[in-house]
Amino acid sequence: MCPSGIWHPVGTTVAGSASGVSGATASTLNGPFDVVVDSAFNVYVSDFWNDRVMKWPQGSVNGTTIGPQSGYGTGTDTNHLDTATALCFDSTESNLYISDTYNCRILKWNVATNNITIVVGGTGCGTALNKFEWSDGLYVDRFDYLYLSDYVNDRVLKFPPNSNSSTMGTVVAGTGTAGSASDQLNTPWGIYVDESDNDALYVVDYANHRVQKWLPNATNGTTVAGGNGAGSLYSQLYYPKHIFVDSFGTIYISDYSNNRIWSVIDATERPNWNPIRHQWEPVRRRLLEPTGSTI
Repeated sequence: MCPSGIWHPVGTTVAGSASGVSGATASTLNGPFDVVVDSAFNVYVSDFWNDRVMKWPQGSVNGTTIGPQSGYGTGTDTNHLDTATALCFDSTESNLYISDTYNCRILKWNVATNNITIVVGGTGCGTALNKFEWSDGLYVDRFDYLYLSDYVNDRVLKFPPNSNSSTMGTVVAGTGTAGSASDQLNTPWGIYVDESDNDALYVVDYANHRVQKWLPNATNGTTVAGGNGAGSLYSQLYYPKHIFVDSFGTIYISDYSNNRIWSVIDATERPNWNPIRHQWEPVRRRLLEPTGSTI
């Protein structure tokens, strides 16, 4: 994407009802949480309240359920979900990773075979390094290492390729104790690894109203956005949830309670803020509590 590109002021609906009607049909969503787009421009949406993941081909008015097919369910059955949240493809788009949040597990759906496996968790929520409690952020790097935000345990975990329920992760951000110090997080949400910038890890620090940047093996993060309390000023965020970093280093943040998406250009060097969407723009341009974003 061109770094000087200009966003169209009016959005286009690519999944769900254009009029905002919720539902459980093939043409509707109920609480869409996260979105990813593959190289063929298929749109994948985690449909939170319907306990499913939907795939919408480009230009289609109807989606299809992919991955688990049986809706709500708990336990070890991989054909059910209990609130799907974060989504992430691996680098070859061979596998889609799904956060089955209330089941405290991460599922891997193979695009070619439809096979579903548990790669993290699945033995209950907890603080052990092979467990987590709610994850609203996933990232898989070019080496197939999986990063996940551990919302309740205030940390980010990293797992090696081919992990399973017994694989121990490594804490790469946070201490496991909620706080606002530079080595702490407070309910982390979205995460992103900038593989063009020394694999820097960006963490949306939800309850601290900031975004933290962690370099590999660092014990402390650096604030690159927000960190000035909750608010709507250009220097503030208000319960941010998701993050995306493009190939030019521009950071996009879904600023949930401010009903807007922010872009930050080279935030560690030039903390100049440019709002893409404002809560006070005309109704057709408004957002309501955005949770996810992708480019």
